[in-house]
Amino acid sequence: MKLSKETINIIKHFAKINRGFAVEPGNVLRTLAPNMALYAEAVITETFPVEVTLSDAREFLRIVSLFSDPDFDFGPVWISICESDGTARAKYANAEIGSVTPNVGKKRLKVPHEQFALDVSESQWQTLGQALGFGALKKKHRDRWQSKTLIIKSDGESVVVGVHGGLSSGNEEYAVRIDANPQGQECTVVLNADNLFLMSGAYRITVMPTFAQFINTSGYNLVYFVASEPRCSSWGGRREYQVRVGHTCHIAVQARSHEEAEALVRQMQVDDVQFAASARTCAEYKVLP
Repeated sequence: MKLSKETINIIKHFAKINRGFAVEPGNVLRTLAPNMALYAEAVITETFPVEVTLSDAREFLRIVSLFSDPDFDFGPVWISICESDGTARAKYANAEIGSVTPNVGKKRLKVPHEQFALDVSESQWQTLGQALGFGALKKKHRDRWQSKTLIIKSDGESVVVGVHGGLSSGNEEYAVRIDANPQGQECTVVLNADNLFLMSGAYRITVMPTFAQFINTSGYNLVYFVASEPRCSSWGGRREYQVRVGHTCHIAVQARSHEEAEALVRQMQVDDVQFAASARTCAEYKVLP
């Protein structure tokens, strides 16, 4: 089995989002960031015959880079890599199924009716990325409150996308007006730069109350879902709250008060849980400050 250059590029990119990487049988690659604020999904041309589980995708790619024209044989225990002319070979162990990236494919985000879309060209996204400082400062040297943010603001008639220093709507460093129709939706959607690890290219962005969807329109069948910052984002007369259910599950909702936020989450079905890697297992609810 061959893997195209495009598929290798997707795996390289996903490995930077989460080093642990699992591929279900089929032609869809998925990954979820460790903080569960960024989910990515790509449809590729190849079809994987078995589930492939890489405990360290970067190490796997390092081995792949040793070959000029590799053939792959994906088995349940081992991945065999051979040079197409038979001059070299290597084996990489499949990790235990379920030991790495959560099986995010079985949990789908519910897309709300409140939304609007805008198109960002490749050059616009590149400029926004430069303003966000991608590659200029490693994450480990800053905390989330010092991270730059991408803020999408609408007054119901026009849309401005700006880069800000920190999570507040002040300290605007760069902004561009986008030709889009917000359909009367008034909002301030704040996205942390650390969760905007997207491939270069043009994007169609669908803005929603608790997250934004980024669809790559530059040749890759690739989509991202990025959770917005709950303490800073607002939609209409409501702001975003994060409600913790149990110890591991966090749900973002739009509400006018802490009480309304908790009530909305209590009414949700288990399948409505967003950006959650595990099922709801207890009835303890807490609205985070």
